[in-house]
Amino acid sequence: MSMITLDLPLRQILRSLKWSGLVGACLGLALSAHAAAPVATDDTATVAEGSASTVVNVLTNDTDADGDTLTITAASYSGVGTITFSTSSLSYEPPSDFSGQTDLTETVTYTISDGNAGTDTGTLTITVTAVNDTPVAVDDTETLTEDDPLTTITVLDDDTDADSDSLTVSAVSYSGTGTAAINADNARIDYTPAANFNGTDTITYTVSDGTATDTGTLTIIVNAVNDAPVAVDDTQTLTEGDPLTNITVLDDDTDADGDTLSVSAISYSGTGNATINGSATIDYTPSTDFSGTDTITYTVSDGTATDTGTLTITVTPV
Repeated sequence: MSMITLDLPLRQILRSLKWSGLVGACLGLALSAHAAAPVATDDTATVAEGSASTVVNVLTNDTDADGDTLTITAASYSGVGTITFSTSSLSYEPPSDFSGQTDLTETVTYTISDGNAGTDTGTLTITVTAVNDTPVAVDDTETLTEDDPLTTITVLDDDTDADSDSLTVSAVSYSGTGTAAINADNARIDYTPAANFNGTDTITYTVSDGTATDTGTLTIIVNAVNDAPVAVDDTQTLTEGDPLTNITVLDDDTDADGDTLSVSAISYSGTGNATINGSATIDYTPSTDFSGTDTITYTVSDGTATDTGTLTITVTPV
């Protein structure tokens, strides 16, 4: 018996024999049919950074000459996303963030089978398009002392950007009694508290990566410092021979902190008599037959700090 080898798909051979009526006939002919392997055609897909899982039907363009049903039997991947597969498709989930603004290319190698020991491998190339990530502004605090001069405050050191973009301060919002402005370097805030202010001040600032923005809060704690009182000079007019006169000197003196003021000392070198009365007024008696100008220097105190003022007394002659 002679053997003829036909290197054709098995189904094609059987179909041809059936049409010729030779199937089942004793021809003394031995047929050796060759089953064709499937062909995996490479695929591409494009997804956005941070998007949901994408299903890619990689079998759509794969072929099998025998018409066998194809399945995915394996997938090889070592990228930064996540790959899963079923017998009919691959699923790819991109990373939620990756550094920089350059697109990322991912590669998956997959194996297909025709179920008859025929296999082939294909490549799925995935382009992950970069998406700008919004910067994150982290709230800041700063502690100053009352009446400090202009202070430049850094607010960007703890702010972040997943894409490593350069950050700037693009706006500030402030409604306090001091002053606040963006420094010329667009990275810091210049702040000056109002005179004699103490307490908490708040500035809202906007940080930008050039495309997206976020807002943060700068809380400034201004610690109190005792303000010295201010003694305002006084005048008083009397008549020669007037008896002891009680003179008020504190009514026009001031204290920024609202402290209670008192007369703590006086200095007098005239010919009359001057004493402190109850820490709030000065008792003055001119000498007999004196007329002219007398001067008393007094010290006003808020309990901590002091200032000096002058009481000028004019005694008119009789």
